[in-house]
Amino acid sequence: GDLRIYRDGVYQVEIKMVFEENSVGVRTVDFENKTSRTNALSEWSTTIDVNFMVYKGAGTIIRIGAYQNSGSNLNLLCGSNTTSVRIRKV
Repeated sequence: GDLRIYRDGVYQVEIKMVFEENSVGVRTVDFENKTSRTNALSEWSTTIDVNFMVYKGAGTIIRIGAYQNSGSNLNLLCGSNTTSVRIRKV
């Protein structure tokens, strides 16, 4: 999805993606030119946590994406302590 930055500054970005259980393929989270990738886990959901600081100017649009290549549809899990995105000015 896309998010718009309204004020210049340094932002703390926290992304947590929790993919449904499926032991095939890889899972990735993309934030602009930064990609975190992990192999899928068998018998468990696969979680990717990304945390970093970044400077962004006012009017910048941030794009966050998730990808998986298991060969079947996989949902990102929602609810308590699952998929979330948090961006805050520091």
